[in-house]
Amino acid sequence: MSNSHKELYENAPYDDFLDQWKTDKFDPRSWAELFKKAGAQYVIPTTKHHDGIALWDAPGTGTRNTVARGPKRDLIADISDAVR
Repeated sequence: MSNSHKELYENAPYDDFLDQWKTDKFDPRSWAELFKKAGAQYVIPTTKHHDGIALWDAPGTGTRNTVARGPKRDLIADISDAVR
């Protein structure tokens, strides 16, 4: 944990911030349109954030996924539906 994190948030664990994650401006349809304009033939999203939070209700993740916490939505399904 960095010193700046400690100064700002004391000793709050990283997962305490998960529920603050919002996706109000996440628009997978506009992403799909951009991918198409760019000539993409397929889309392969990253299904797990670099910090280990799954972007779907992945088995074995407990509540460390975006369906159980934070945005409370399956971001991978949203992208998948939009690109299809």
